[in-house]
Amino acid sequence: MNEFKNVYFKKIIANGPNKIESSIELSKGLNIICGPSNTGKTLIFKIFKLLFGSSNKKGTNNDDALFIIENDSGYTDFSLVISKNNDNIILSRNINSDIIHVESQSIDVDSGDYSYTAKKGYKIINDALLQIFNINPFKVPTTKDGSSTFFSLKFLDYLFFADEDRIDKAYQILLYKSSRYNSISHSFANLLYLIYDMDFTPFLRESDENKIKTSKNALEKYIDKKIDDNESEIASLKNKLNILLPNEDNSDIIQKKLNEVRITINKKYEETYKLEKIINSLNKKIESDEILIDRLESLSIQYKSDIERLNFIATGTDEFDINMCEHECPYCHSRIHENTICINPDDLKNEVKSAIDNLNDVSNTLHTLITEHNFDEEKIKSYKCEVFNIEQSIFNLINERKHLEQSLKNLDEVLECKKRIKYLSENNNLLQKDLFEISNQTKNERIDFVPTEYFTPFFYQKMTQNIKDIMRFCNDTRYTTAEFSKQEFDVSIRGQSKSANNGKGFRSFLNSITLLSFKKFLDQYGKHQLPIYVIDSPLKNLDIGELDEDNIKDNFFKYLIEASNNCQIIIMENTNNFTLTEELRKKANIIEFTRNLKPGRYGFLLDYHD
Repeated sequence: MNEFKNVYFKKIIANGPNKIESSIELSKGLNIICGPSNTGKTLIFKIFKLLFGSSNKKGTNNDDALFIIENDSGYTDFSLVISKNNDNIILSRNINSDIIHVESQSIDVDSGDYSYTAKKGYKIINDALLQIFNINPFKVPTTKDGSSTFFSLKFLDYLFFADEDRIDKAYQILLYKSSRYNSISHSFANLLYLIYDMDFTPFLRESDENKIKTSKNALEKYIDKKIDDNESEIASLKNKLNILLPNEDNSDIIQKKLNEVRITINKKYEETYKLEKIINSLNKKIESDEILIDRLESLSIQYKSDIERLNFIATGTDEFDINMCEHECPYCHSRIHENTICINPDDLKNEVKSAIDNLNDVSNTLHTLITEHNFDEEKIKSYKCEVFNIEQSIFNLINERKHLEQSLKNLDEVLECKKRIKYLSENNNLLQKDLFEISNQTKNERIDFVPTEYFTPFFYQKMTQNIKDIMRFCNDTRYTTAEFSKQEFDVSIRGQSKSANNGKGFRSFLNSITLLSFKKFLDQYGKHQLPIYVIDSPLKNLDIGELDEDNIKDNFFKYLIEASNNCQIIIMENTNNFTLTEELRKKANIIEFTRNLKPGRYGFLLDYHD
């Protein structure tokens, strides 16, 4: 079942006489089918159940009564395309038929007609489903006294098909509740298979002496292997401790150093900010000074030109005094007559003196500005050098911070390693005791199936931690009192059952969280994982008022993005129960119904409107 990651629902198709074919495409990862009520979201869920072998007949004691598809839309034929290792497997069924047709491109899955229940001449659909999910047939106990049945995907699908009627109920979401038989032991057996790959042979009533002997040998081998696995893990953990332990500082000392480094980094950033501000101010001043320098240089050139012109005029006046006859201007070549020359020598001298004085003033001002300009540029260089040194210091401090953070993480890992070593050592002592007792058994007897005895403390601890982590991710402050109760085999809040002082909305949230916590446990520690999870209305009736920026509902959907990295998650939900954020639209396959005939898609069935 570890190949589950290569199995996912690819397409759902609906057909009927004189009806337009309706379909939606699904993908790996997160799929959100959303829209108002009565747009076909729950119908899609019912189609999954129909093609996995639910009964579509009305009657008493029918566990599938909630999933019956009525013939009120004209759509009577439904198909589901399942992808397995990139090969398509198509399950098809008419709502009035017991037969499910399987068309398979996969060499692992047989094509043909299957019945949803035992029927002469037909194989049962469970056979095909087991092939799709790579499971060999085996028996599981259904009662304490050893009654048994073959493992069935139909009686496991409650773990990955969570319907809207069950999602807000008070009973355990991880256990199947049947109206026809006692399903609790059967449900526990399913969980033990997924978590531990448990061999149920010792519990089965029909086991003969040879089977029991074989089971005893298998159990001894299993315990031996488990002990070896534990010893191997202990050795690996001890090696890890040898690497992690050289750091002798305790967590308080490291945390104190880390806080000091963080404070220093913040101060350095403040220094950098102040220096950058000064540098920006100086740059603006330099830009302004450069404009003024350009203007003063132009003015200086103008004054020099004026002085040269006046000196030339003065020289020309002397020549005219010597030569009074008409002559040609050396610059413009026009004729100059004596009566055009009217220059007062004193006025000319005063004008020259004024121009020289102005030139000296401009030169002095220009010199002062250039000196300041050069000084400011030097200051900027100095400040930039100081900024560079501070940034280098920040870089080193950041590396130190990372080192300290890693040291804290290492200390946490040390504690976890020590706890795990202690648990494995105690577990091996118990296994050695069990092995001794089994080896010295003189008479082989069937063992009563009491499933709750086989769930280890580690399972309850990790389930509790997973529930807390997901609730905290969703910004639900009640996570501190959350626990997966061994007595209830369900989530509890403040030591009370989830139904105590909690309405349907919060129960639906807790049930969804519990299911996702179990998924996380299977992904990390289970012998088998489930590839697909379908949840209809996970936040049904959960009313938190107006949706603020960091609300439980939107954070729940944000968590689903993370949870769907290694599987397929399909969610049906009313649009007003959450926000279709840009992140969801980017990272999830959104199928949105509008219940409106013009914009968007009215609903799943293209040729039906209520």
